[in-house]
Amino acid sequence: MFKETCITFLIHTKLYNILLQNNVVGYFRYVDDILIVYNDHSTDTDKLLELFNNALPTMTFSIEKESDDSINFLDITIKKDRRKLLIQCTPKTNHYRYHNTQWLQPPMWAKTRSNTLPT
Repeated sequence: MFKETCITFLIHTKLYNILLQNNVVGYFRYVDDILIVYNDHSTDTDKLLELFNNALPTMTFSIEKESDDSINFLDITIKKDRRKLLIQCTPKTNHYRYHNTQWLQPPMWAKTRSNTLPT
């Protein structure tokens, strides 16, 4: 929680002006994933990346540019199609039969629940 508050504060104080000065159209963030919408003709993404890394030297930003007019953000694929965006959700698959109940519940509940799970 503290880390999230610090990151939000840093973004509002340091990165906000960088976004405005570099003509960024849209900015979306979820935890440590950021999606920036920009116009190729008015935003230099290499310069933007350098400015981000210089503004917050304790963090390292990287860039993933779109390929074939599409980009992934979280569990979403965003594809440009002429003048509109197509959005496709790709849910993550669970490769495990059951979640580790100890991650989600106090140990005394997990012990009780794990004895009742089907095998």
